[in-house]
Amino acid sequence: AADLTGMATHVGDGRYDWSQLSMMPTLLTGLSVTVPELRPENFLHGSFQDNPHDKALLLGCHNGLDPARAAAIGRLRANDFHGTTPQDAEIFARALKRISLPLGPASGPMLVYAGGADRLIDARWIHAAVRRACAMGDTVQEIVAPGKGHVDPEGERLGVQWIADRFAGIPPPSNC
Repeated sequence: AADLTGMATHVGDGRYDWSQLSMMPTLLTGLSVTVPELRPENFLHGSFQDNPHDKALLLGCHNGLDPARAAAIGRLRANDFHGTTPQDAEIFARALKRISLPLGPASGPMLVYAGGADRLIDARWIHAAVRRACAMGDTVQEIVAPGKGHVDPEGERLGVQWIADRFAGIPPPSNC
């Protein structure tokens, strides 16, 4: 997730995808560690606040196949995530911008693989980060897999091959 700044565009408009909803509690809580003015409780409403068990499931370590966590995610609604104060959306946007990549030129080549149909991390957000990295002179091979979602075994296979090629001394490709 090279650039999540697009997540800030839906604060309060109820257009988050369910996969994005599942990430919001941990994203907001994690960001609040380094951005104290970002108060997760100002954003997390509905079942997250009303049901302490859901809150524990959504913020705790979990097995990705946990049916209880899946049920807690199912109780979330896009309009459960909104700012309480007029400043909240801007604070969230600034916090996301602060961690968006690249932060500077990379120390080595990169392979960036994105699913064109990923509903969690929009491929356009990743492409924008890649363009910024290219503008800094980085060597980046970007692959966008049309129709693929967030998890794709083909991307894993390509990543392993890409690393093996670097160890074999094959120069890294770049489509910057």
